[in-house]
Amino acid sequence: MRGRRIFRPLLPSLLFLVFMPSRAAAEGSGQERILARAWELGRASFFDRLRAGASRLTPSDDRDALAHGRDKLPELYDRLMNYYFYRGDLDKDGPDFVTGCVGLSERMADDLLESVASQPEPPPGASRLRAVLASAGYFANNDYPFYKKLLRKRSGLFKWNWAVEELKLRRVHALSQGDGVRIAVIDSGVDATISEIKARTRGWKNFLDGLLPPWGQGRFPYDRIGHGTMIATLAYETAPRAHFMFIKVVDPSTLGDAPVTVWTADLIAAGLVWAADNGADVISLSLAIPWDAEPLRRAARYCWDKNVVLFSVQVNTSDGSDAALDCYPAAYPESVAVSGIEKCAAGLKPWTYSARAPYIDIAAPACDLWADWPSNLSVRPSAKPAFGNSFAVPIAAGAAALMLSAMDPELRAELRAVPGRLVETIRSVLRRTASNAPFGLSTPNDRTGYGMIDVEAAVRAMD
Repeated sequence: MRGRRIFRPLLPSLLFLVFMPSRAAAEGSGQERILARAWELGRASFFDRLRAGASRLTPSDDRDALAHGRDKLPELYDRLMNYYFYRGDLDKDGPDFVTGCVGLSERMADDLLESVASQPEPPPGASRLRAVLASAGYFANNDYPFYKKLLRKRSGLFKWNWAVEELKLRRVHALSQGDGVRIAVIDSGVDATISEIKARTRGWKNFLDGLLPPWGQGRFPYDRIGHGTMIATLAYETAPRAHFMFIKVVDPSTLGDAPVTVWTADLIAAGLVWAADNGADVISLSLAIPWDAEPLRRAARYCWDKNVVLFSVQVNTSDGSDAALDCYPAAYPESVAVSGIEKCAAGLKPWTYSARAPYIDIAAPACDLWADWPSNLSVRPSAKPAFGNSFAVPIAAGAAALMLSAMDPELRAELRAVPGRLVETIRSVLRRTASNAPFGLSTPNDRTGYGMIDVEAAVRAMD
């Protein structure tokens, strides 16, 4: 690229600095030795279980790869256990951690064998195992990306979005900007070079990095898709003084030709549990699966019990056919389900490609929204227009952050003391202040639920 110097820092810590205990200190800890022992026993049990069960698999390449997993798939245990661990309700400080870790590892092996066996017949030359491993994040790339810019301001194009005027965000920000509220974005990671996002980041977890045990953060979740960065900047623009946590559960290897499997559900569920355990107040989740998965159902309930407000996307249709489609976790009663709206010459209307569902709570802008694009993917443009229900979710999550920040602290603490009460308060206010009048639809309905959010009315209702 003529005239432009491309920098690749020698140390990713130029962007984020993580302090970790020294190896000597870790190895000298009795607790660390117990954890290491549990991990080694769990790994051995996992591969032994795969070897014993691989005989029933076809084709022979899959059977051979799993039977000799220690040699042919050496990172398999660590990569899967990085998030499967969150299925087990294991207390790493408890007396039964070693036994529980071994049992969970064996169950993970059984699930892997079952998911490979249940895959449809692959085309010639393809592999059931490879398809499952792709969905499980085994091929994820965690190398430090090439950034064209080390630090940059956000694009500033958001201020021209029609959503700013429709939601009266400039006026709302005189009332609340999300101070003291933590939003977790569960997606493809984020561009760490956007200075405003970097300044508001308070934690992360990379579930596609299996180099460390699951109680570690993993390497920073750099965004290689762009989706997560666009989600993050829309949430930031809605609640500019909120703090953010970024949780990576998808990347290019888990999308595209990779099937949606139980491992997809496990990744999302682990992200929900981690967010709830690490101080999130609000979760923005623009990912979904088409069936009810037990780990995902439990994770949504876990967030609800801890009064973490989960905003989940209602899926898009592929052809604008106005089809009715259920998706999860949006369909769970513990989640606030969000659909999209668009603006056309005739005014506002439900987003053309938004699937119908009876459980939709609210709607938010989802079409033709300018959002930042990662600089490791492209220098120009620095922002792109976003289309789809995915992008309604961070706006709704940001609105909830504004509401929580405006709420009386004593009332907020009182509501948090009862499982689910704070979540249902936020849901109730959002529903009560929303409106279907712009669309001429009944309330509620299966396109926009209780209507387009009225952020100003919802924030004022917190007084």
